[in-house]
Amino acid sequence: MFEEIRYELKREGKSYNSFRIFDIKEKYGYLDINCTGNYDSSVEKIVDKYEYISFRTCNKCGAPAFGYTKHPWILPYCKRCAPRNTEIYKFGTPKNKWYGAYSLMDKGDKPVILPEENKSTIKL
Repeated sequence: MFEEIRYELKREGKSYNSFRIFDIKEKYGYLDINCTGNYDSSVEKIVDKYEYISFRTCNKCGAPAFGYTKHPWILPYCKRCAPRNTEIYKFGTPKNKWYGAYSLMDKGDKPVILPEENKSTIKL
């Protein structure tokens, strides 16, 4: 993300000092980045892109996420890491379809419950 922002600021002829990140946190299962300074909407789109990607990345292993849980916290998971017997809300659109229209609200409406793994097939 920082390399893309640096490239964009350079392309716009802006000083690196014109851009500051003043807050990075997790909010509702995704990375929330707050910036300040003199920059164009192209830099904001880069930040938005990485916020979106963070919500589509498994909270546990870093693989592409299948969906997210709502209880007790909103967290994205892949199918392998998703908690069993818990409602998982599948994402509404394929992960590669996004870039261009920012929408963290594009979330699935109907939860699915992944079945419990068969304990007899687990190797110790």
